[in-house]
Amino acid sequence: MPFFVPPRVSGDADFAGHGPQMDIDFELQIRNLNELWIAMRIWGSEVPGTTGVHGDRFYHIATTPTRITALSPNPCPSMDFPGCGPEFSHHYFDTGHSLDAFQFPQVPGNTRIVKSLTCVGDTAGNEAGSRTGCEAVLHDLTITFE
Repeated sequence: MPFFVPPRVSGDADFAGHGPQMDIDFELQIRNLNELWIAMRIWGSEVPGTTGVHGDRFYHIATTPTRITALSPNPCPSMDFPGCGPEFSHHYFDTGHSLDAFQFPQVPGNTRIVKSLTCVGDTAGNEAGSRTGCEAVLHDLTITFE
């Protein structure tokens, strides 16, 4: 999933070494019965302070010729997306100006959808709305359809 920079929603454009607290959610959606989409939602909040970013981007994963009936990995007990969501969340407090990289190995039960996450929180200078954001790699998905 390509790098996404959510818009600045509050304060000035500089986290100024105060985090941010980064909260990232991923939510699956099935549209039109045969399209698989995933949303990446990012919140970044200056702590303490008023600078904040928030936004989401939807990524089209696949379109099948008929109705999607199953997905693996599937963190939900059913195909009720987004009813059980978010299907994956990660939260951390940024403490520097470097890239923040996280790895998420698959777990027993094959329920984890995100394999890796790379984020930019604070930088040297202004970043809220221009550089703060994330990109992700998903675990391999198997889609079953009628």
